[in-house]
Amino acid sequence: MSRDLSLRASISIVAAAAVVATAFVVVTWPSDDADDSRQAVAQDVIVTPRPATPTPAPVLVPDADREFPKVAGDWSLNSVDLKEGLEGIFGGTGVIAYTGTSMSATGTFILVVYSDGRPVATLRGAMSQAKPRTSTTVSWVSSDRWVDDCDGYTFSAT
Repeated sequence: MSRDLSLRASISIVAAAAVVATAFVVVTWPSDDADDSRQAVAQDVIVTPRPATPTPAPVLVPDADREFPKVAGDWSLNSVDLKEGLEGIFGGTGVIAYTGTSMSATGTFILVVYSDGRPVATLRGAMSQAKPRTSTTVSWVSSDRWVDDCDGYTFSAT
């Protein structure tokens, strides 16, 4: 019985080797038009370089200037004092007035700083329990790198 299994295993191994050998011959057998197929492949692989992407022009924001006050809804930014903070990032303060009528208003503010017509920093500030017709000094925080030449600001409030 074991001799019969051993014989069957040997026949199976030989048959498998024959199938692999036949497959190898079929895959590697040269054809008459082998040179033509290489030419066709070479022609299909031609790479055309892409043109360089142009650098976009600076986005000039018409209301980005150094004039104050800057008004956003019931909030008015009356002045800004920006300084280079720790680790060379933007920081500073701003005087913001609440012009609305609610007895206790809360606002979050965004100040975008521009240099050469491009935004270079976004600073955030907040105020809570603001009374009508009062001004408060708000601290600005940012993680943007300090830039010396600032030519304008935009202000928004929510």
